[in-house]
Amino acid sequence: MEWINLPIEIISKFNALGEIVPLKLRLEDENHHLQTAKVVNIIYTNENQFAGTKTLDYGCKVQFEASEKMLELRYHIVSHKWTIRRVIC
Repeated sequence: MEWINLPIEIISKFNALGEIVPLKLRLEDENHHLQTAKVVNIIYTNENQFAGTKTLDYGCKVQFEASEKMLELRYHIVSHKWTIRRVIC
């Protein structure tokens, strides 16, 4: 398990219950190229209190061009920012 805490851009939607559902993400790799990935499946969602700030954590299976990875995405509710918290596998 690799902890990275990398800022990302997200396209998301709200479902009928008002819950945030991430659909796609975009990040800048180490070569400064933009990489886009599709969220294939959301395994879990947890609401947390992180350093006094409310967050939502999403365990997601994400499809990049050549590979599929399990990532934990974190949404910071107050600042409206998204990060990849860690690579699960």
